[in-house]
Amino acid sequence: MNDFKIEKFIEDDEYTNCLWNNGLLATIQTKKGTYCVIANGDVKCNLKANTYFSINDKETKKGEIITHISGDGHSFYKKMRSYIIDDEDLDKILNGKHPLYELEFEHNNWYELDFLNKDGEYEGLDIVLDSNLLDDAIKETIKMIPDLEEEKELI
Repeated sequence: MNDFKIEKFIEDDEYTNCLWNNGLLATIQTKKGTYCVIANGDVKCNLKANTYFSINDKETKKGEIITHISGDGHSFYKKMRSYIIDDEDLDKILNGKHPLYELEFEHNNWYELDFLNKDGEYEGLDIVLDSNLLDDAIKETIKMIPDLEEEKELI
């Protein structure tokens, strides 16, 4: 069995989707070094009305842009959390099941994996992870570690 030391660097467990975040969010330490889960990218999107409704005494029509984001995950977090409650609410929007909102993306964030060896030297894996939530990205990384470490022994 593999021994891993996992450390998370996230401010709020309700916002673990890569869209909310930017930078180093978790490390997984092994005997070979440290795997780093990083939220990367620039978010550029529109939050649009999915239906007619009233917000802050303002009428909003279906398809109308409510707000626009252009920046990193911190920008998305600061602006969107007043409209989007948490990861569960965001998931409904991303899957087209939210009663009020939809998101229209031009650019988005993702989780990627990098590696620092025992000497603290960056080895640049630059692997883009399939997961959108931090805990899923950590699990995905843990599944990959045996193969990644076997490759390092072959080099």
